[in-house]
Amino acid sequence: MADTGILGGQLSSREGTNVNVATFSGVPIFRGGSGSDCEEFIRAVYAYAFEKDKTDDNKWIAAYAATRLSGKALRWYARQDNTVKAD
Repeated sequence: MADTGILGGQLSSREGTNVNVATFSGVPIFRGGSGSDCEEFIRAVYAYAFEKDKTDDNKWIAAYAATRLSGKALRWYARQDNTVKAD
């Protein structure tokens, strides 16, 4: 599958990555994975925050990103201190 990035609210992943192609407002579900998978997820979250005029609201960005986690990424997040979760 081709990596198209965010265009028109769609994001597709490279075959064999841990990024789910199912999107919500252009942001994939992130399950954990390689550094490049993580970078693509962060980029997608920041692009969505830009669309929503929330780039200066770290608490909103962190809370939104948490809704897009699953699997080992969600388990990692759940173990973090609340101060980490809010930034």
